[in-house]
Amino acid sequence: MTNSQPQDHHQHADHQQLLKQLAWAMEMGASEKEFSLIFAHCNYTQWRDQLIKQLAEVCAVEIFPIELTPEVTQLYRTIYSKIQSQLGQQPPQGIMVYGFEVVRDLEQLLRLANRVREEFRKQFHVPVLFWVDDRVYSQFLRSARDLASWGTGSTLDFQISTAKVIKFIKQVTDLGFAQVLAAGAAGGLHHGQNISNQQLADLRQAWQDLQHRQVRLAPDLEASVEFILGRGIPHGFKQSQQHYQRSLKLWEDLLGVYASSDPEHLIRYGCVLFHMGQWYRTYADLDRNQDKQHCLRARDYFVRSHYWFERAKRQDLVAKFINPLGEILQRLGLWHELYQLAKKALALHQKYPNPLWLAHDYGFLAAQVAIARSQWPRVKKLSTKALDILTNAQCYSQLASDLTLQQLDWAWELHQGWYRLSLARAYKHLGEPDYGIWHLEQAKYHTNPNVNPYLYTKILKELRQLYFDQGEYQKAFSVKAYQQSIEYQFRFRAFVGPG
Repeated sequence: MTNSQPQDHHQHADHQQLLKQLAWAMEMGASEKEFSLIFAHCNYTQWRDQLIKQLAEVCAVEIFPIELTPEVTQLYRTIYSKIQSQLGQQPPQGIMVYGFEVVRDLEQLLRLANRVREEFRKQFHVPVLFWVDDRVYSQFLRSARDLASWGTGSTLDFQISTAKVIKFIKQVTDLGFAQVLAAGAAGGLHHGQNISNQQLADLRQAWQDLQHRQVRLAPDLEASVEFILGRGIPHGFKQSQQHYQRSLKLWEDLLGVYASSDPEHLIRYGCVLFHMGQWYRTYADLDRNQDKQHCLRARDYFVRSHYWFERAKRQDLVAKFINPLGEILQRLGLWHELYQLAKKALALHQKYPNPLWLAHDYGFLAAQVAIARSQWPRVKKLSTKALDILTNAQCYSQLASDLTLQQLDWAWELHQGWYRLSLARAYKHLGEPDYGIWHLEQAKYHTNPNVNPYLYTKILKELRQLYFDQGEYQKAFSVKAYQQSIEYQFRFRAFVGPG
């Protein structure tokens, strides 16, 4: 990419020339005081927004901007009402519409606009500028051909150089990985940790553009793109897996065939392995018939992920990503492995302090082993300690430097339910069922079934049993009915995001 600067400099001159042409077209249209339609084409919202700013600086007429939102269904009505509400009787000198790419039902919007195209001519005696990308423009030609045919001159095409596109892809993937590493295993939920939807859309577009231009990305960058795109699909569960698998294949080739020892490559490979483990961990909730096989696959990916972080000499990352393996070992009943993991995790979290995971070490990793061994006083002690650590972190925000309040809320929503469930079982066996019921009611109240339906149903099952043992049959019955409705809901539920 050594020639990228001259290329970008040349492109900058081209853009300035095109902007002058666009400004001139808007100025001419405004002076004629009749409707004219101009199309400007740019595939990237980031650069389009810059061009819009620059246009305002070089154009002599004031252009009234209208940004479309996803729910818009009528183009003409939207433009008309925006002008009425903001300008009243004072007509604009020019109109600019952008944001077509986010409209949910673009085809319907354009079909209706085509049907009322004469209204545009009647009402707007000014130039109207539509910003479009590839997809939007081809939809215009399909659904609003007559309206599109009124476009004056050829579409002004703001092309972005290959060097700039590759640089953009690198920026977005670097940002994505930085956020994944900062969040660690607490980044399984998208608590504002992700790059924006618009950046993801631009990333997809950038990659398609390069494929059209027959430009191959460097393998490490392509592997990074596959991973970030896989993380960015909240509802396409199988699509996420395909992206992760392609990413893993590219990393494996780099580390195996090409024998890369770049620590950054080892770390990124570890990240993708971890997320593949998370994928199987979530899938175990969705496909209960194959629960054991999915858990075994998750365990394999988590173990491999830790190995590569260790190869990169990043024990701090092992500390950040180690705990989800514990839940898998618990589900598989591998108590000796869980005991060893608990010892390792505790040592790591004393070296790299993090209240969220330290609490989890005591209240889940160690406590589950104690439950399996029926050491009830120990279960009570470990679970109480875990709840205290988490409660103190929440009350006093005594956070590790890289732990956010959102992650603490996430941990409270997810982990305190485990600790209270363990405590309830301890109290039951120690002959204090009322304390057990109190903790389970608290766990039920604070645990979000969407986050961990497996845990939530376990809480309900234990609560029902305790009410039944106490002779409170009506309460036991209503908890059972609720439990069945939750199980029914989540057996057939749609996927809600990797993590």
